[in-house]
Amino acid sequence: MLQIKPRETDMHRTPAARARGITRSFGDVVALDGVDLDVASGQIHGLVGPNGAGKTTLLGLLLGLAVADSGSLEILGTPAGRTLTVPDGVAGFVDRPALHPSLTARQNLSALASLRRYDAGGTAIYQLDVTADGRYVADGDGPKEVNGYFQVRAPIGDAPNPLWQFDGNVDLLTSTTKE
Repeated sequence: MLQIKPRETDMHRTPAARARGITRSFGDVVALDGVDLDVASGQIHGLVGPNGAGKTTLLGLLLGLAVADSGSLEILGTPAGRTLTVPDGVAGFVDRPALHPSLTARQNLSALASLRRYDAGGTAIYQLDVTADGRYVADGDGPKEVNGYFQVRAPIGDAPNPLWQFDGNVDLLTSTTKE
């Protein structure tokens, strides 16, 4: 059985996310009912459950895209307010990343880098040209022609530390969980 425990150094840091008693309803449908959650900075967690279990709703709250009906939520040590604002230091996407379908893998990464004023000619773009399964992503391949790994991981380079959230891309976990 696999157990993931925080490193000793993580135990004394402010949690990346902390939720206490979070509830969220849509009319008569209760999507979240008293959710408690602690995510230490540097940890990776996944939300697994059937459709309608509240996974996307919880991620929306963590990203500032929705407001809880009740409970408390802290992101990077700052209480989440009652406004729909993205907490400082948080980047993420729900369901699908925003890649331009007519650009190559390298062009998409360069565009993301230039928006953030990063050096687009560096090693990071070269390293992301190799997908997780070892296939090389040629400059002629647009995002629709490469596997889902690139489509999900390319925007990771645009996300500031320490909190990244993803939804709708269970394929990323498939090879890892089968081993």
